[in-house]
Amino acid sequence: MADGEGARALTMRRIATAVGASTPMSLYRYVGSKDGLVDLLIDAVYSEIALPATPSGHWRTALEELALATWTVIQRHLWFGELVHTRPPLGPNALRYFDFRFALLEPLGIAADEMTLITAAVDGHLIGAALQLAEENRMRTRSGLRTEDELAAAAGPLLEPLLADGRYPAFARWVAARTTTGGTDPVEWTLACLLDGIADRLGLPK
Repeated sequence: MADGEGARALTMRRIATAVGASTPMSLYRYVGSKDGLVDLLIDAVYSEIALPATPSGHWRTALEELALATWTVIQRHLWFGELVHTRPPLGPNALRYFDFRFALLEPLGIAADEMTLITAAVDGHLIGAALQLAEENRMRTRSGLRTEDELAAAAGPLLEPLLADGRYPAFARWVAARTTTGGTDPVEWTLACLLDGIADRLGLPK
């Protein structure tokens, strides 16, 4: 339900109907509240992120690989970006994930607060990307403009007079020059820049 319609679709009444429960109240035999259900949802996402038995290799490579594996899972559950900060992620799968990540940073000999800043920066990037993609998907659903070509065709009548009047020359040059076939994943590209910047900032080996 959340994967198909987002976090806003999650109500105890709808869930009770979906699972064939007699009343929404009957769900409370299994979870103490909707918050308990959200806790389980969040931990289920962490359970899908495959982790090596032990951290190995270079810290930056390992952290980048972990972040990209996390992004792959989050893309299947974009509601995660909306819910992950509404509850403390303290389920067993979340703790397994955090423990692994801190273990790969510990050999760097940096302070715990610096490890917190690194992991928060990476998480913020991935969660922000999830929120942005979820909103874009909602826009596409509302508008019925599913493909890039459909979006471009719909935006054309709005863009043409703006590009023609000469008030926005740099923007016009950008529109004329940009392509959609570069193949660069913006999430992966930004993650690489982020990790390079962290390494420079803290004097860590790249």
